[in-house]
Amino acid sequence: MNDWTNYDPCRRISNTDTYDGAVSQVIRLSNDDLLLFYHQSDIGHVAPDGRIVMRRSTDDGQTWSDQRTIHDEPTRDIIDPSVTYHASSERIVLFDTAFGFAESVTSPADLETLPARKNFDTYMLSSTDMGRSWSEPTKMTTHLLGDQIIPFGGGVETEAGLLSFFYSLEHDIQALVSENGGDTWNRHIFVTDSPTGRELCEPVPCVITKDRCLLFGRDNQTGDFYAIKSTDGGLTWGEPVFFNPTEATNPRPIWVTKTGPNRLTAVWGDRDNQYISAVTT
Repeated sequence: MNDWTNYDPCRRISNTDTYDGAVSQVIRLSNDDLLLFYHQSDIGHVAPDGRIVMRRSTDDGQTWSDQRTIHDEPTRDIIDPSVTYHASSERIVLFDTAFGFAESVTSPADLETLPARKNFDTYMLSSTDMGRSWSEPTKMTTHLLGDQIIPFGGGVETEAGLLSFFYSLEHDIQALVSENGGDTWNRHIFVTDSPTGRELCEPVPCVITKDRCLLFGRDNQTGDFYAIKSTDGGLTWGEPVFFNPTEATNPRPIWVTKTGPNRLTAVWGDRDNQYISAVTT
């Protein structure tokens, strides 16, 4: 176990009057640049002015560029950026979600009643020049099962190709596979339904070897986390196994990465006490 006594303190990238950072993700490019993607809004975490923005760091995260808007629409929230990077082709693929609202939302107070969402779409954008320019958004809704599909957790490369993961508001987990470095995503994989009494969401993949990978996420009903294993590069998956090291009842998403030849590190937050927990195994 790592005692977690040596780590850098949190630093604020910038001071703004906006709601920044929801579902953020960082990727490292082959030239060692870091790209940070996140949702931003002037109103709140889920709001019709939401957009996906990006910042770049060329000094390992010590300083960051001004933000740049990657995807925006005038009347729908663009949220849930999930980024896949294919190093050999330098292609970056961004999946996100767009939806509108059944009621007017113009201030944070309007969000307290959780207005109904409508007009869901899942989009893909890509860049082949290290994030300097981006394609126009392409609807991916017909590639996935269900009407309200949310990308999450980024993508991984296995022996099957590139995999990017999604969950639906019906609480199932799905994946899309690209066999050409992220240019097209025509193979669909159904990972799992939620067991009775569970609401699986926010899948985060972790590759152990080219054929062995794990998928971690959160159960929105109980507060437990889940892990699902694949031994064929993500083409088929086992049953979810549930765990809860800190007995959290309202956790934030769990992020897991391989930090050594035989070591995984998981990090998650707790909405009830604002703690950040980490465990290495």
